[in-house]
Amino acid sequence: MSSDGTVFDEGRQAGKEGVDLGALATGNDLGEAADRHRRQYVEVQSGRLFNQAAEASTLTPFKHRGFEPHSADTWTEYWFPVKGTGGFVDAHPRGVLNVILPERCARARRLGPAHEGQALEVRLSALERIDDTLEVFDGDRVVFSTRLRLAPMETWRQIIDAAVPAGRLRVRAGGWLDYRPAASDELSRPLESPKDFDWTSAQGLWLAGKEWIRQRDYGRAQAPSRPA
Repeated sequence: MSSDGTVFDEGRQAGKEGVDLGALATGNDLGEAADRHRRQYVEVQSGRLFNQAAEASTLTPFKHRGFEPHSADTWTEYWFPVKGTGGFVDAHPRGVLNVILPERCARARRLGPAHEGQALEVRLSALERIDDTLEVFDGDRVVFSTRLRLAPMETWRQIIDAAVPAGRLRVRAGGWLDYRPAASDELSRPLESPKDFDWTSAQGLWLAGKEWIRQRDYGRAQAPSRPA
């Protein structure tokens, strides 16, 4: 959600939830305090889960999660800025990469018919100082190579006049980044549960009870019904 209340389609986002209350006149104490002192307030939610589950989340694919007794869960997250890449297809603690394939390379189209459909664009935003070679491959053949010398938060971009099919494309930077387009690059996950799911069935009642347990509402878990 943006500061003017705009809500984005979070189902198409790969990241976590962020709420900007800096300019919202919603009666929220934090938002009011931020507005009163003319300071920005941003709430960022992190972790493994897609969202912060509420009671109604039971009716969605993004349900409550629980822990087994005496268990623990650990992971590592990397938070970093992305500057001037227009998105990204791969990321590393050293830099963020975006590759715009020929059919999407608008800048190449503006160069004229000779470039249209025959050029791709590579962009890299440095997260730390970089002094490495970047190479673009068509299969095993190098079609472009350059030395990158970038300061942190410096963005490099290059249109490459080579019609490399996605299935043969490879972009390599030093020994730390090696990108090849794959179908798994595109998010594919259900955003809605089946409309005809029977919550009064044995499976439905079991699932509802399980969800109440994970919300620590053990009384409703003993006599589950369709979630509200």
